[in-house]
This record gives sequence, structure tokens and C-alpha cells, in this order.
Amino acid sequence: MTLAKTALLAVIPLLALPLAVNAKVREACRADIQTHCASADQNKRALGACLRENQSTLTEGCTSALSAAKERRKSGVRAACRADVQTHCASVERNRKAIGACLKENQSQLSQACSTAFEKAQSKRSSD
Repeated sequence: MTLAKTALLAVIPLLALPLAVNAKVREACRADIQTHCASADQNKRALGACLRENQSTLTEGCTSALSAAKERRKSGVRAACRADVQTHCASVERNRKAIGACLKENQSQLSQACSTAFEKAQSKRSSD
């Protein structure tokens, strides 16, 4: 595999980078944020957009952290609860706090996969 192809394959997962940046990504991308995104540093969505715009110049550590964060999200509450959110929370404002409150309110009616992922996320948040 050529070096260019390897680099391209490393960057492709970042194309679907989420808009918000979590603390682990922020830590791993500290130098990249200072270099490319200092003006967006206090706004998670702006920071995510900035990192996405500069993905071709990010350090390997930052790229790895972004890819890992994306994989965690894929297997987390968002993926497991997509149908439950559509069923039980369709009229709720589309933000994490409102959807989380809706899922909690409807927890007894959630699918097994959603309920398990939601409980796991809740316990992780309370231990952080």
C-alpha cells in the first residue's frame, strides 16, 4: 500500500466527524487546536468544524483520538437508540439534554439495546 493511500485511508473516517468535540479529543488534539483552531477553542461545534476543515494537517495522535471517538459514538446510545428516539422523542428538541431527558422519562418503554446503552452511558457519566 502506498504512503498516499495509507494517509487517505487514515483521513476518510474523519469525514463524518461529529460536530462536538469531547474532552479526550480536546486533550489529544491540544497542539492541533492551538495551531489551527485557537479561535474556535471555546465552542465545541466550531472546534469540530475547524478540525474537520484541517483534517489533512492534523497530528497522528489527534487523528487517532478522533477516529476512536467516532467508533465509540457508533456503538453508543445514539446508534442503539435511533429508533427509540424517533418513536418516543420525535417532538423533543434535538439536543443531547432534551433527548436524554426524554429517554429517561420513557426508559421502561425503550428497546433492550437502547435501554442497555442508555444505562451504561448514565453510569459512566456519574462515575466521571
